[in-house]
Amino acid sequence: MNPALQHQAFDREMSFARAALANGDTAQGWRALELAHVIGQSRFLLHLRVHMAMLGVAVRHNDLKETGAQLLRLALVPLGHMLGRLPAFNPGSGRVSALSPADWPGELDPHSLERIDPSASPRRC
Repeated sequence: MNPALQHQAFDREMSFARAALANGDTAQGWRALELAHVIGQSRFLLHLRVHMAMLGVAVRHNDLKETGAQLLRLALVPLGHMLGRLPAFNPGSGRVSALSPADWPGELDPHSLERIDPSASPRRC
């Protein structure tokens, strides 16, 4: 993954998350954080950053299950990076096991890391 593209896409999703959460759209905020996790998981600092953000959201929403899930993940991040054992495409939230790989998210183009608008008609090049 191109590091510059990865950072740009990660920052975009983190911005989407902040905006959605500020507007009270928790579902979209969480989804943007999950996409940021998929994008940034391979980079230690990005990985930590997204889990810190997820923890903050969980605490603000008094979600004890998610708070616990994020505390566990924050403890596992350094170990996972040291051992090179990160479950591919895992969304990073408590709805999926911290050790389970997942499919690539359908709303992200795997090459450009741009969001795919399913309602857009195909472009001709």
